Amino acid sequence: MTELRAGRSAYPAVLLVLAAWASPVVTAVGGPLPELTEQAAPVNEDLDRLVGDYFGEPDAKARAKIAVAITELVEGDVKPVAEALGRVQLWTPQSPGEITFELKTGKNRVTPVIVRIPKGYDHTQRYPLILGLHGMGGKGLDVVRYLQYQLGERLDEFIVAAPTDYKGAWFRTTPEEAGDPPALLGELRRRYHVDAERVYVVGYSMGGHGAFGMATLFTDEFAAAIPIAGTFVSPFRQSLPLILPNVRNLPVLAVWGEEDVGDDKRKVSPTGGIAGENRRVKRLAAELSLPINAVELPGVGHGNVSPPVDEMLEFLQMRRDPSQGAVTHWFRYPAHGRIAWLRQRKFAGQPWQGDQITVMITGPTDVDEYITDTLKKKLAYLGGTITGQHIEAETRKSAELEVLLHDGLIDLDQPITLKVGDKIRYEGEVERKVGTMLEIAYQDWDFQRLFPVRLVMRARSNAWQE
Repeated sequence: MTELRAGRSAYPAVLLVLAAWASPVVTAVGGPLPELTEQAAPVNEDLDRLVGDYFGEPDAKARAKIAVAITELVEGDVKPVAEALGRVQLWTPQSPGEITFELKTGKNRVTPVIVRIPKGYDHTQRYPLILGLHGMGGKGLDVVRYLQYQLGERLDEFIVAAPTDYKGAWFRTTPEEAGDPPALLGELRRRYHVDAERVYVVGYSMGGHGAFGMATLFTDEFAAAIPIAGTFVSPFRQSLPLILPNVRNLPVLAVWGEEDVGDDKRKVSPTGGIAGENRRVKRLAAELSLPINAVELPGVGHGNVSPPVDEMLEFLQMRRDPSQGAVTHWFRYPAHGRIAWLRQRKFAGQPWQGDQITVMITGPTDVDEYITDTLKKKLAYLGGTITGQHIEAETRKSAELEVLLHDGLIDLDQPITLKVGDKIRYEGEVERKVGTMLEIAYQDWDFQRLFPVRLVMRARSNAWQE
C-alpha cells in the first residue's frame, strides 16, 4: 500500500470511501416517493419551470414572488411541488476528471478544494459524495490518489471532494472557522448533483480527528463517518459523555491501531494516545448504546491503519436517517446549532471560546461531575423527542428556536402539541406551506428532506407557525 508522509508518522493519506450507486429516486415530503409509473400524474411543465426559476433566483424578494405563483398554481398542495423538486435540474454537465476551486471561508481566507468527477457523470442523476480530510502536512490531492489506488474503477460511482488546509472540523476551533464545513458542503451540493442522503466523511490521523468532530458537530450532514487513526478531541475528557451521544442517529466506524499510543512528539502519551482515547470511546459507546463500531487492529501503529474492507463497504452504503424522532446535540458555536428537525435561529449570549475552566472545589465534591456540570453551563444544547402527536424539546443558549416538521415525523393532518422545557408552547393544527418548504430547501440546497411546516419560538414565548 502506498503511504504518504504527514505529521509524526507515515499514514495512508486521508481515507474517504463511499459505496453507493447514484439513483434518480424522487423524494416527497418526509421520505422517498414510490417510483413513478405510467399511472403517475403528468408532469406539470409550468410548475417545473417555476420551481427551476425559484432556485435560480438569487434575490430573496424575487424568490418570494415566485413562491406565491407556485402556491397559486398548485392551490397550496405541497405534494406536486415535492415531486417537482425531485425532477428539477439545476446542475450543468461536467467533464470527468479533477478540478480545483477555491471556497471563500473568511474575510481573508480561502480553502482549496479538489473535486474528482467520475467517468460517465450524468448531471441529471444524483451521486453520493465522498468528503475526505487529510492528515497533518497533507493535502486534498492525497485523498484522491489514495482512493484511486484503493477502489480502482469503483471510484467512478462517486463524486470525491477533498479540501486542503481545512478549518472548523474540530471542537477546538474559532466561531468563524466553525462555519467552514457546512459552507463547503452547501457549495458542493450547489455545484454538483449530490445525493444528500448519502454523504460520508472519512479522515486519517488529524483528518480522523476531523471526521470525529464533524460527526458530532455536523451530524445532520452525513449518512456515516469513518475516522481512521484519529479520535474525538476536546479540551476536557469530561466533555466526551456529553458530546459523543450527538451521534445517536449517525453510524460511525472508528478504526485505529493497537500500538498507536504516542503523542504529537512521538512520546508515549499518559492517556494512551489515540488507542487509549478510542478505548474510552468504545466503552462509553457500549454503555450508551451508540451506533459506533470500534475496531482496534492488533500489532498496528499509527502509520498503516486500514479498515476492514467489508465493514467499510457496509457503512458506505448507509443512508441518512430520515426520521430521527429523538435527537441530542451539545454544541459550541452558532454554526453548530442544528440537528434534524431542531434548529437554533438565534444564539443566546456569547458562545464559550476558552479552553480552560477554573475549578474551585471544597468538600467531598466529585471533580468529574463538577467539570461536567460546568461544561453544561458553557455549551449550547438542542434536544428532543417526537412521540405520536407530541413534541418535546430542550434548549440551552437559544434565543430563538425553529421546529421543522414533515409527514415522516408526525401526522400533519392532526393537531400537535409542542412542549419546550416544562411548558406547552404550541397546541393545535398546523398547515403545510409551499413557501416554507421551498425556502428551507433553498437554504439547505437539499431536495430530499423537505419541511413544509416550521414552528418558531422565542425565549419565554409561545410558538407560532411561520
